[in-house]
Amino acid sequence: LRNFTSSLSSFIFMAINHTHWSTADLRPYQTLLWTLESQSASDDEIGLLLKRLIPRMMHNLFSHHWCNSYNDLDAISSQLLGPSFWNKDDHDQMNKSFPQEAIIRRMILPFCAG
Repeated sequence: LRNFTSSLSSFIFMAINHTHWSTADLRPYQTLLWTLESQSASDDEIGLLLKRLIPRMMHNLFSHHWCNSYNDLDAISSQLLGPSFWNKDDHDQMNKSFPQEAIIRRMILPFCAG
């Protein structure tokens, strides 16, 4: 597992410099990196730390994956019929065709903000 430090360090560097991830989202990864680089941490201590960090890492990863996959909320409709991706002028017609979509958009948008 200690051989994983260069990959983890590269991931953190790329996330900081090339994404919109907050430092709070990267904190579990940095904590793991510090622990793996430490010569005083035993394998048992690293195992215990992983049990606590992995759920948080997975939550952050899936949150970003969800928001980045569905950030064009005009593409989501309750009938699985998408609007024109290239023409945003038909927005009013789409709201008349899919009245539930405005409700869905208000429910999803707060989870994808930030």
